[in-house]
Amino acid sequence: MGAAPRDGAALGATAPGVIAAYLYGDALAAPQGHPTAGLPPYAGFEVGYRLVRAYLRRTGRSLAEAMATSPMGILTEAGDGGLSGAAYPSG
Repeated sequence: MGAAPRDGAALGATAPGVIAAYLYGDALAAPQGHPTAGLPPYAGFEVGYRLVRAYLRRTGRSLAEAMATSPMGILTEAGDGGLSGAAYPSG
């Protein structure tokens, strides 16, 4: 078990173990033999929620329209997604 990338390189990840590290955090990914990313439990879900919420607010699009948008399109239009004011330490 190694460490998952901690930069933008992980955005293109397709390996289930790497994706698990970012979605579920170290405490849940490590016991399954997946790489770790230095994240708390379920951190990826919180980040995803904030980004999609920011995307919907900034674009005025519906959730159905967002589902047809590429991940990079959502990232580009969401801005920081409110993450700069997150209540989590930046590690």
